[in-house]
Amino acid sequence: YLEGLMELGLIGMGLFTLAFGSTLIRVWRWRTEPLVAGFLAALTSYAIVAFFGFPLRIASSAIVFLLIWAGLEAVIATGGAYAEGARTA
Repeated sequence: YLEGLMELGLIGMGLFTLAFGSTLIRVWRWRTEPLVAGFLAALTSYAIVAFFGFPLRIASSAIVFLLIWAGLEAVIATGGAYAEGARTA
């Protein structure tokens, strides 16, 4: 994370933290939904890997991170499986 701070600067890292933090705050009420819990587990494991290395410098790894983040945002935006009008199995 220090390397990201050095490359992005204080403003860039602050914007990234603001964007990512707002997602985590909004997802907190959906944490019991299985799909959201899976996405949170994936982001947690990615954060652990990022602590010891630089996975966002590898394009394929950065795309995986962005897809996980986008999937989490999509589940939150649509209201998840319990949204009104959602199909039941």
